[in-house]
Amino acid sequence: MILHGARTGRIVTCALVGIGLFALGAAVAGGTAGDEEQQAARSKERLAALMTERCDILKHIVDLVEKHLASGRATLAEWRDAKVALYVAQTELSTDRASQITIHEEMVDFLKKCEQLAQRSADAGQTPQVEVDRARVATIDAQIALERLRLRRP
Repeated sequence: MILHGARTGRIVTCALVGIGLFALGAAVAGGTAGDEEQQAARSKERLAALMTERCDILKHIVDLVEKHLASGRATLAEWRDAKVALYVAQTELSTDRASQITIHEEMVDFLKKCEQLAQRSADAGQTPQVEVDRARVATIDAQIALERLRLRRP
């Protein structure tokens, strides 16, 4: 009788421990889902802040390069690269497709202008032809990106 009571007590104890562990696991799992959502929200906010900071820095760089270009201390290629980096950052920061398309269209127009300036500079003997080709490739790359964006479904 004593052995039977001890076995029953152990079984009950093991069952209670098992139920307790199961409940603890369920509570932790439930808390984890909430924590993951909060962590995802914080990451999303941090990402947006970083992308905004990048955009602000690139705007500053573009302003500096434009001043240097006006004084002859920067090249057309440096200006083009700085502006393209800014356009890309603005596109990534933008949340709706229509504004992304608008930014890409502005970038294509800008790159066409750069291509024309490079051609004039090459015709005047101030720039090698390879810079004209690089400008053309940049324009084509931007046009490809724009068409891909237009083809993407909303």
